[in-house]
Amino acid sequence: MPASGMAAQQQPAPSASFSATPVKTSFSEGEAILLLLRLKNTGREPFVADARFALGRTIQVQVTGPQGKPVDWPASFEARVPGFQSIAPGNQITRIVCLNCGARDPFAYPFGEPGTYAVRLEYAPSGLAAAERARFPQTVPLDRNIQAAPIEVQVTPPVIRFTAQPAQPVFHAGEPVTFNFRLQNTGSQPVLAAYDIPFQGAVRLRVTDATGNPVPLTGQPTNAQPLLSTVDAGSAIEATYPISPQDLYGKIMQGFDIRQPGAYTVQAVYDLDQPIDVLQGYVGVLPILIIPGPIVAPPVKFTIAPASPANISAKPVSDGASQRSPSLAPHHSPLSS
Repeated sequence: MPASGMAAQQQPAPSASFSATPVKTSFSEGEAILLLLRLKNTGREPFVADARFALGRTIQVQVTGPQGKPVDWPASFEARVPGFQSIAPGNQITRIVCLNCGARDPFAYPFGEPGTYAVRLEYAPSGLAAAERARFPQTVPLDRNIQAAPIEVQVTPPVIRFTAQPAQPVFHAGEPVTFNFRLQNTGSQPVLAAYDIPFQGAVRLRVTDATGNPVPLTGQPTNAQPLLSTVDAGSAIEATYPISPQDLYGKIMQGFDIRQPGAYTVQAVYDLDQPIDVLQGYVGVLPILIIPGPIVAPPVKFTIAPASPANISAKPVSDGASQRSPSLAPHHSPLSS
C-alpha cells in the first residue's frame, strides 16, 4: 500500500463542535432573526468542512412554537459564501445567518405569533464532491453530523403594522379594483422598508371568492423590485393601486381576475423576500431595524356589483404610476394618536 494511502487511513476522525447563538435577546415579529453559527476544530489535525451553512441543506433546522408544537419551517436556500474550507486545529468558521429569510411561502410563516420558540440546528454535510476532494487531497473531510445545543428565540409583537383596504366597499364589474396599502412604524427606531410597497414586489395577495375558491392572476407579470428606504419611528408609508389587471402603455399588467359579481376576501402580506446580505448592505452600521417580513394584514372583504350603464365600457387603468403613491419619493406621514 502506498505510504500516502496508509497515512490517510491512520489520520484520526475529525473532532469538532458546532454552536448557534441569537445575536439579540429578542426579535419583533417579521424582523430578521439572525443567528451566529460557529464550527470549531477541537482536534489536533485539520479537516475540510462545508462552510456555506445553507439553512435547510448543510444546516438542518427544527422549530417548536410557543404552544409546544412542531412548526413547519419551510425555508431552504443557498448561502452566497465560499464552499468547502480547511480548518486548522483550534480555528473556527463563523457565519451570521437569517433564520426567517430566503425562499418560503409568506402565507405559511413559522414565526407568526409572539412567544418563545425552541430551535434545534444540526450541521449535516453532504460530503465532498470529486472537485473538492482534488483541492484538499491530504485533508480529512468532516463528514459527520453535529448537533448544536438547543436555543430559544424570543419573538415580540411587531413594530411594523401593515394594512390593506379596498378604496371602496363596492366596485362595479369592469371597474378597476383599487386598494390602499399602509405600512406603519410603531417602534422607537427607523426601519428599512420598501417605500413604494409594490404589488408582487413586496406585497403578496391571496384573493378568494364567496365560495372560498382562489381567484387566479392574469396578465403580464410586473416583476416589480422594491425601492428600499427607511421609515422613521412614528411614521408611515402609503401606496394606492389596482389589484385587478391594468393597461399600462398598451400591455395588460398582472392582476386578479375579479370580474364576476359577488363577495371577495383579500389576504395581504408584506414581504421583502431578499437575501439578508443585500438588506444589510443598505443599512451598514446604522441603527436601523431590518424587517423583511412577512407581516400579515387583517383580511378584508369587498363586493363586485353588476356593471352599471355608467361603467359598462370602463377600461383598465391606463397608467399604473398614476395609481401608485408614492411614485418617485418616500412619503412619511406621522401616525395619528
